[in-house]
Amino acid sequence: MKTTFKWLAALFVMIMGAFVFTSCGDDDDPIPVPPTLAQLIGTWTVTSSTNEGPREGTVLTFNENGTVTTSDGSGEFAYDPETGYFEINIDGLGEIIGTITINGSVATVNYTMDGESSSFKMKKGTSGGGSYPAKSDLYGTWLMTSATESGTPVGALFTIKSDGSIAMKGNGTAFPDADGTYTYSSANGQMHIEFPDMIEMTGTASLSGDNLTLSYTNHGSAQNVVLQKYNGGGGGGGGDETDWDEIDGWKATYSENTSIIPLNTPIKLNEENNTALLNGDNYTFDEEYDSEDECLRYTFFDENNQEVARLKCNYVQNGNVLNGQIKVYTGSSWTDRYGVTFTKDDYTVPSSGIKGRWRMTDHNMGEQGPDVGEILVFGDAGELYVEGDYKIGSYSYNSSTQELYISMIDATGTLETTGWTTGSTATFTLGGIYVTLQKL
Repeated sequence: MKTTFKWLAALFVMIMGAFVFTSCGDDDDPIPVPPTLAQLIGTWTVTSSTNEGPREGTVLTFNENGTVTTSDGSGEFAYDPETGYFEINIDGLGEIIGTITINGSVATVNYTMDGESSSFKMKKGTSGGGSYPAKSDLYGTWLMTSATESGTPVGALFTIKSDGSIAMKGNGTAFPDADGTYTYSSANGQMHIEFPDMIEMTGTASLSGDNLTLSYTNHGSAQNVVLQKYNGGGGGGGGDETDWDEIDGWKATYSENTSIIPLNTPIKLNEENNTALLNGDNYTFDEEYDSEDECLRYTFFDENNQEVARLKCNYVQNGNVLNGQIKVYTGSSWTDRYGVTFTKDDYTVPSSGIKGRWRMTDHNMGEQGPDVGEILVFGDAGELYVEGDYKIGSYSYNSSTQELYISMIDATGTLETTGWTTGSTATFTLGGIYVTLQKL
């Protein structure tokens, strides 16, 4: 059975000579980490501010070309994801130089102004209707509820994905199922949608609650369509099995016991109405936060309301990976708890530099050390996790000094590597302790 991160605790014990780490932060909040550049890009709303920083309610849009716009002016920003260094210079606001960290969906900027420590917090997205949404706010499945232009496929389902694709499910209307593409800019809200030989429109997107509105012009006449976030029920098609392709889909990319959960086992979750499709069977589930282990806990039930599986997990990789441990009821008894990792159908763990999957090949920590063969993942949002383990931490790496910081033991060691491509090897040393890794 999976052994979690006890070897990290053992590492800390061997270095410091005293046992001060007992669990994965049972009583602490998740440690804030610097966001990736991709996380920073988009539209944010300031939720609180001290001193003379941006006032609460200010909407900031960070663009890929290094510019930043607000309702008060425009300017430039600079950011180093390795250190969290963050600098913005905006007309009407002035210059702010400091650091930025992210915890969940909230980013905090700490800086000094007029000799005083200051900060402001901001949350991804916009606080009011009609403002430009972040691109990530568009992802998911939407039901077209109204349109001003005749012939528009009201009642159809549209699934907007992060890879620039959009799928239409005709859902009994005169419009057939179709695949298309879209582009979107959070800087000006402009969205272009195209289904070849069928539909093409360019307009401005706005978001108010669960309603996404696309306003456009056709032959000189102002038009708009309204899409409502789809929950799998009501007028959208009943949420039956034929609709599951429109709901978040995952597949098992790691399984400690493949006879219980084979690799590529599909799981589809609809968290709007708590229904699930697990390995071809329909279930309902309860979701709650397990404060003891600081993770989500899913309990799955069959049609007779009998428990059939329990999954403890964390969302990692910006919500694209469910990393956890699962127990399954086999008809007469529960299995042991086994490590499992589910990855979204259209997602591949990024692998550049230190980021990506590394297999542990050796160590000198004796019986207290990690299991040789375990896979350590350095995530693109600063997460550090072992596949099939619901306990996670964070890391930061300085490529110039080769210093690797691990939050779970609050210590910095050295990582020396032969390269960053598949097959490259690396050795992490901390004091007299070493762990060797191989890039997958």
